[in-house]
Parts: sequence; structure tokens; C-alpha cells
Amino acid sequence: MTADRPSVVRVAREHDAAAIAGLAARTFVLACPPGTGEADVDEFVAANLTESHFAAHVRDPAATVLIAESARDGGDPVGYALLQRSSLTPDVKLANAGRDSSSFATAALLSKFYVDPAFHGGGVAVELMASVLKSAASMSSRTIWLGVNDRNQRAIRFYSKHGFDVVGTRVFAVGAKLHGDLVMARPLRA
Repeated sequence: MTADRPSVVRVAREHDAAAIAGLAARTFVLACPPGTGEADVDEFVAANLTESHFAAHVRDPAATVLIAESARDGGDPVGYALLQRSSLTPDVKLANAGRDSSSFATAALLSKFYVDPAFHGGGVAVELMASVLKSAASMSSRTIWLGVNDRNQRAIRFYSKHGFDVVGTRVFAVGAKLHGDLVMARPLRA
């Protein structure tokens, strides 16, 4: 690790699952709009972001879990991403009804992308995104897509800066509450 690199990004291994789950539990609330109930967040985390869930993703040949470790703090993950082979899911409503969805036939879904707030603005997210895009391309994906809460302006700006455009919408449930998501995508270079 060098002093000019804010983090080291690597592919997670199964023994990383507990640390990733801990980070996921702390950071998931960042994606939720104001007013999302703590009970709904806790329910979502318990149902989707546990150590066993992340261990299963690490073992899944159609998924890649990346972790960013701070070069200055060493060891503990300060960011993570979950990438899965996935065409558009049926709940996605494309913004342009005439849009060619064939590019999504070989697509990667950026299912999770979180950085600990203490490391926001320090370059960790940029390095993590570079690794995500490289990993998605290595999956032979032509497109990468994601869902982001339509009120999460910080994340929308970040994804836009990295070449993602809004292509549609979907509804995303956190506990009993339904939220509006923008679906963003970008092509991948071979």
C-alpha cells in the first residue's frame, strides 16, 4: 500500500463475510430516504445483509463481492460492492418504451455499493467503482445497471459522474415501506 492510494480494493473471500455484513448494517441506512423507520431498516438488514448472505454471494460464481480496505487504517473494510450477472428484472420500467433492451441481455447488476461515511470524499468510492467496472467487464457484460433511491442526490451525482444515465424506474421495498428508485445504467467497454 502506498500513501497516495486511499484504499486497496480486492475480491472478498468467505472469511470476510462477517466484516462485510457489519459494514452493510452500518451503511444501508445511507441509501434510505429520510423518514424510513428504524424497524424497517433493521428488518431489511436482517433479511438481506447478514454474514450468511454475504458468504453465499462470495461462493456464487455469478457474483463478485469487492471490498475496499483503507490504506491508512488497514484491515477492516471501509467500502464494499456486490456485482451480479443479471438482466433487467421484471419490476424495472424503462423510461423510453422504445429503448433497446437487448444490451441488458448480458448485463451486470450493481446490487450494493457502499462506503463508510468517515471515508466519503477521500477517493475510496472512486477506486471501488473502477474495480466494479473492471469486474463487470470481465463477466462479459455489455451493460451495468443499478437502482438508487430517487431522493439520494449524492449517490445519483456520483453514479452520473461515472457514466451512468437514468434509464427507468422501479419500486424498492424496505420493510413495509415502498420507495421509488431510479434505474441507472451505462455501457461497458470490452
